[in-house]
Amino acid sequence: MQYAYFADYWIWANQSKVTFDGENKLILINPGVTSINIEADIYSNWKEWLQLYDYAKFLQALRSTGGDPLPSGDFLGGTFFLMNGWKIRTWEGDHSLVVVGNIYSEDGLAPFVPTLDHWNILVTSTVSNLIDKISSDAVASLVWEQLSANHKNAGTKGKELADALKILKILLANA
Repeated sequence: MQYAYFADYWIWANQSKVTFDGENKLILINPGVTSINIEADIYSNWKEWLQLYDYAKFLQALRSTGGDPLPSGDFLGGTFFLMNGWKIRTWEGDHSLVVVGNIYSEDGLAPFVPTLDHWNILVTSTVSNLIDKISSDAVASLVWEQLSANHKNAGTKGKELADALKILKILLANA
């Protein structure tokens, strides 16, 4: 079965890997596309699509978080959320699709919906690590809240603190 392409498919087919169907809240991956970068191919193109004609009349499809500059000069990894019932559908036909980027659906369901006909489609997702480092306060809190019974190995700080605590208890008991 063929896609019923919508929303200026011919404009987008030569410039973009996806087509937006605002009426059906679908982000359609164009035929032959085998890799999608969520930020570049979907989110950025969606923002451009909104500026054409009167497409801003449709409910918002995506929101993002991340991209903030870090002191190291790097940027916080981006994560994208489908909103208002929008979903992604790949093209009809047996194929493999590589998805690069963090994509979730706010409704808690999968961001991808099945094709119209039955095809064998392998989707491989490559996501980024969103936690770059843990604050020293968080680490200290985790260490100090651990039971000393968990740190009895000789040579560990836990063993050293447990021994110091025993000596302190003896001193307090004899005071």
